Amino acid sequence: MRLPLRLPRASRANMRKWRVGLLALCLSPMLGGCGMDYILRSYQQRAGMTYELITFNDLARRYMRKQADPLAIEGFYSVSREVKRQFTEKARKDKLLDKDENYQMVALFRDTQAGDRDYIEVPLERDYQLSYAIRGEVKAGADRNVFVYTHILRKQRETYTMVRDSETGILEGVRTEERNGSRIVYRIIFTPLSSGQR
Repeated sequence: MRLPLRLPRASRANMRKWRVGLLALCLSPMLGGCGMDYILRSYQQRAGMTYELITFNDLARRYMRKQADPLAIEGFYSVSREVKRQFTEKARKDKLLDKDENYQMVALFRDTQAGDRDYIEVPLERDYQLSYAIRGEVKAGADRNVFVYTHILRKQRETYTMVRDSETGILEGVRTEERNGSRIVYRIIFTPLSSGQR
């Protein structure tokens, strides 16, 4: 049995659709990076997120410019936090409200571009991200063992006074709030990661 050489009109229209679809499928990996970054930024704007974003290339460049300074705090850290209520009355004991051990991994990089901060904090939450949100800023003090750390949330900023242990490299920050006759103490601890812990 011999097949017709020409396809019916409906079949030719379907073939054109398949060709366009196949072309789009082949080109999407090449154009996907630009499109996905645009989609991510527009989603963040609609959701009300106002984080400053940097790309993986920016992170790599900052890491390559890292200097061998023993007083620098650049590196990768595991973050823990603790919230306690301290009562002004001596009869009542302090109460632990919240505690998270090693709940997040972050990277601290030197920032030479902005004048109001010395380091930026970038969380390393997910793999294969196109851009990373800057979630914290660190300003070094005069002796470079005391820092002011600002944690950036969606609608507010939390400021901690941070001290570095020169032997272990651990950074510990504290901030307090007064509430209903008691003091709420927030502690945040950055523990340096060794090369095999990631």
